[in-house]
Amino acid sequence: PFWERDDPMEGRPIGKKMLKLSPAGYLDYLTWQTNHVQLLPYETADGVKVQKVTIAPVAKFQDGVFCPQNSYLRRAKKGKADEFVILRFDRVKDLWRDYHTLLPQDSNDKSPAVIKWCARLTGYGHLPEAQVLRLMATGNGTEPGKSKTIFYRREVIPLPLELLRETDYAASIENALGVAEDVAGRLQNALNTLAEHVLQRGAEGKPDPSNRKNLVKQWNARERFWIELEPRFWEFIQTLVDDSGQAIDQWQDDLKRIAEQSLNHAISLAGDTPWAWKGGISARRYLYGQLKKLLDE
Repeated sequence: PFWERDDPMEGRPIGKKMLKLSPAGYLDYLTWQTNHVQLLPYETADGVKVQKVTIAPVAKFQDGVFCPQNSYLRRAKKGKADEFVILRFDRVKDLWRDYHTLLPQDSNDKSPAVIKWCARLTGYGHLPEAQVLRLMATGNGTEPGKSKTIFYRREVIPLPLELLRETDYAASIENALGVAEDVAGRLQNALNTLAEHVLQRGAEGKPDPSNRKNLVKQWNARERFWIELEPRFWEFIQTLVDDSGQAIDQWQDDLKRIAEQSLNHAISLAGDTPWAWKGGISARRYLYGQLKKLLDE
């Protein structure tokens, strides 16, 4: 920490231009002094007093310094270096759906420092691989483009230390979650097809998009998909270490079954009109074909 240094000003001269420096370590990061404060004293009959204070900006973090308490999503940019953005809480998306971002993946990953330390301690044998830690994530959410907080959240999720043994596990989990997002997207398209038939009632043209959105939301099928999938995901995590092939096969079976069940749930709520029947047939045909293509690939 800066207050234990012989010369806290060393390497941080005050000038007209803001310096960009890299912290020497974790304590330096936690006690980083962006500004320097200078007290301007003067003599009085009662002794020395401070009449003025000067605050001067000195050093901010160098580009590429990431907060060790955050997790980051990696976004590949064509022809450029990967971009990293902070993983934020989402009102409609639980943390487990970005589980792979918490795990060390390669020398360039930006997983939280505490997990990297756990990986190091596990590698040294100080933490048993069979142990399962509990990670707690806290944060808040804001409206896009605004600073006003609209919710706070706290989530606790398990971390089997065996997952820190090899970076291949993180890649497999990222793959599995990516396929789940793709399946959810296909399910959404099928729900839209069903809603369009129900709203059109055999007429020409397309229904109002807002009406379609509200009807799909009323069925709650996509939310049901993610709720039903979460316990299957933790089973996938447990099986992955023992038998990755079996884990992936079971995960794909779960994705297919839960997606079909979610669509059937919506179809049951759509009613028994001819338009609902026709929409159900079209939606099933689309979803089943897309799942076969997607999961076979």
